Amino acid sequence: MAYTSSVLSFMLENINKAVILTGSQLPIGIKRTDAKENLISSIEIASLKDDKGSFILQEVAIYFEYSLYRGNRCHKFSTEHFDAIISPNYPPLAEAGVNINWNYGALQRKVDYKKLAIHYEWDDTICVIKFFPGLKTSQLEYALNQPEVKVFILETFGSGNIPMRNDLVDLIKGKVDEGKCFINVSQCRKGNVDQKTYASGLKLSEIGVLSAEDMTFEAVVVKVMHLLGKKLSVEGFAREFQIDYADADPLIQ
Repeated sequence: MAYTSSVLSFMLENINKAVILTGSQLPIGIKRTDAKENLISSIEIASLKDDKGSFILQEVAIYFEYSLYRGNRCHKFSTEHFDAIISPNYPPLAEAGVNINWNYGALQRKVDYKKLAIHYEWDDTICVIKFFPGLKTSQLEYALNQPEVKVFILETFGSGNIPMRNDLVDLIKGKVDEGKCFINVSQCRKGNVDQKTYASGLKLSEIGVLSAEDMTFEAVVVKVMHLLGKKLSVEGFAREFQIDYADADPLIQ
């Protein structure tokens, strides 16, 4: 669901109405199901308008267990709990109790209404590399030597760090010099990548690795596929990645 909502948020440019995804932890036919409340509240929230007749929600969102979240800010963290969706780096858009309590300051609002543009072009020639203690140079080299891959997403430690080993850095730099793009996303779900905090992160920044800031992993994957679909140059991709799209990454300026 986090991937789907992220895709829709990039796919539906200039949307001026609600698109809400929801689901349930228990099937709708089970007595204790959460499906009915999630569905009914989603429909009501999607239909609500302000005093001027505009939809209050004008973006892609996920509704789950009394909370409404921005779609490209979500992550599913539990298979057991009803409140299985979290938005670690962005506040809820609304909370549903007896009343629907909107967080108006967090909503995406249109200043000028443009024609809806739907983006169908996507490119999935990416590779995800997760760093772990003991990662061998040969393993990283094998992953990087995939000629069809255009962008490598590095899942790093903490605020964007990798082991302080020159062999790993040199491999990445070699591929950057060949025209490959690299995105640094943290394995931590909350917080953001800061490549200026520690020496290893600074080294990645120096060789041209891009920071995902506080984006979710799901949003990073989708944004990369979206930008690759535009057939940009390497420089154009790097520039566009650092631009805020669909309010998925408001910390990137």
